[in-house]
Amino acid sequence: MSHGFRRLDLFVTEACNLSCSYCFAASKPRRAPSFEVCFSAIEWMLESDFKENIHITFWGGEPLLRADLLRRMVPATRALAKERDIRRLGFSMPTNATLLDEELLRWIVDEGIEIFASIDGDEATQAGRPLRSGLS
Repeated sequence: MSHGFRRLDLFVTEACNLSCSYCFAASKPRRAPSFEVCFSAIEWMLESDFKENIHITFWGGEPLLRADLLRRMVPATRALAKERDIRRLGFSMPTNATLLDEELLRWIVDEGIEIFASIDGDEATQAGRPLRSGLS
């Protein structure tokens, strides 16, 4: 069944590695959908009547806690989009950037995933965000 949507906001986790008191993720259960559940949503999205400018945003909590899932999902989505003749498929995700390392950042750049970082204030506030582990 086709539809007229171009954007999908896909919550890949409710968990976060930070424990900021103001954030909804601090009080949420820690559910995380399987690859199959996430990909079924993507399959539905790619049934759009539109064949260009389709965009998927991976949300959380902290989406990079599911980096292994994202590394499977992005190429599988690209392959399906190619099968369905979808042009200009885009990906994005918010991140607190605390889990970024050189390898993960290289993968994000290579895949053309747009990231937007959550910044919680001035430098001291940003540096003092509490990790879920209780460490700073």
